[in-house]
Amino acid sequence: MRLSTKIGATLSTAALGAATVLGGAGVAQAQSLGSLGSSAEADLTLALEAATDAAANGTLMNNTETDLTCYVGVAGEEAIADAAAGAAGEENLEAYFAGLAVGEVVTAPLAVGAGETVEWDVVLDGEADFTAGALAFCEGGTGDDAVETFVVDYEPSGLMGSLNMGSLGS
Repeated sequence: MRLSTKIGATLSTAALGAATVLGGAGVAQAQSLGSLGSSAEADLTLALEAATDAAANGTLMNNTETDLTCYVGVAGEEAIADAAAGAAGEENLEAYFAGLAVGEVVTAPLAVGAGETVEWDVVLDGEADFTAGALAFCEGGTGDDAVETFVVDYEPSGLMGSLNMGSLGS
């Protein structure tokens, strides 16, 4: 099975467990696209530091004041971009990512304290010639302090690496 077709399954398994815990709690939604977003600090900072056909690893920083439970999924950049784009209009990110994750390459639940950074890694069983992307989904807190958010990152040669910026400036 191509790595890019696997992301849905794993993310949903991980998110399904989180969905059971939080149930119908009200959530604040946010997403980050790194430097493409506003100047306000994003809720999460995700770094995909290395990806090969055998494994991927990186770091995840929680920039909120709430302890979070997070899952990081790794797949081809196209699958990650599609998952992120699909999440933009979703009311319930938890259910959305749960629907994508079954059978995918996703970390075990990561406890990321408020203001803390954790390292993550996954074992991949894919092709050697893909450009990887990573998507982190996190949630935590209750009531007005509830957080439900996600962030993406790509290998340097991935989504943003192929843009030709020569004609944008003068």
